[in-house]
Amino acid sequence: MGKQKPKLSEEQEEVLYLFTKEFLTPKKIAIRRNTSLTAVYKTIKKLKEKEYHIPSFKKIEIIIEKDNYCYFCDCKNNLQKHHIIRRKQKGLDNEENLIILCRKHHWFIHSGEWYLMFSKGYYYLRERISKRTIPPTKKQLNFKRVPPYNSLNNAIKNNKLCIIN
Repeated sequence: MGKQKPKLSEEQEEVLYLFTKEFLTPKKIAIRRNTSLTAVYKTIKKLKEKEYHIPSFKKIEIIIEKDNYCYFCDCKNNLQKHHIIRRKQKGLDNEENLIILCRKHHWFIHSGEWYLMFSKGYYYLRERISKRTIPPTKKQLNFKRVPPYNSLNNAIKNNKLCIIN
């Protein structure tokens, strides 16, 4: 088994959650927590020292600016990042490997009952049993995407991603 990471304080857990799940920038975390930006950066530094993964702030800001709504429903609330190829399968924190989803659509994928399908430059959500499909929003149709090639074969082999040409 892998080595266990050190226990986090409540403050560290909250900052880690806000940063990695709600996809907030350090400045927005400071506002939400009613604390200084310096305090947030110190907490992030401690998280890195404890070997917790903290994605690049600049990448987060670029992705949020471009995709500030759910890929499948235009919702702007409870946005979360989803790694198309999971980090434990060597997926990267880059624009090609991240998609912004609302909490509901993110849960669909992680429940195992739905999966991402890639076809002609766009992602679709497909239900495993009924094969019902949710297309991208009309806004997303303006931006063709390239599937991430890092560990792409693993994702396909493990039924995490389906590519149709």
